[in-house]
Amino acid sequence: TAVGFPGTAPTAFEIGGVGDVNGDGKADLVFHNTSNGTTAIWLMNGTAIASAGFPGGVPSDWHLAQVGDVNGDGKADIIWRISTSGSVAVWLMNGFTISTVGFPGSASTEWEIQ
Repeated sequence: TAVGFPGTAPTAFEIGGVGDVNGDGKADLVFHNTSNGTTAIWLMNGTAIASAGFPGGVPSDWHLAQVGDVNGDGKADIIWRISTSGSVAVWLMNGFTISTVGFPGSASTEWEIQ
């Protein structure tokens, strides 16, 4: 079994999810900086970083809930939960580009997205 160490992210960045954000068939890493709201993506090629980018930032009460293909285009999207209101925000992704931002609804803050 091969083990690789593709790089080091600053400690404020947490891995928020794994998904193929650019549609190349390879899983990519999505990070969220909990200190300043920045989002980072590593496009992966096995254990190597093919490219890295920063699609945008979010307010401090937004938390990266999941990464998954919500619109069926073969590219993983980023699902946010706004902790103060329970609202859900979705970034439809195309690589590092946020193609659409949507707010499909909200649920009580007692509920979790899994």
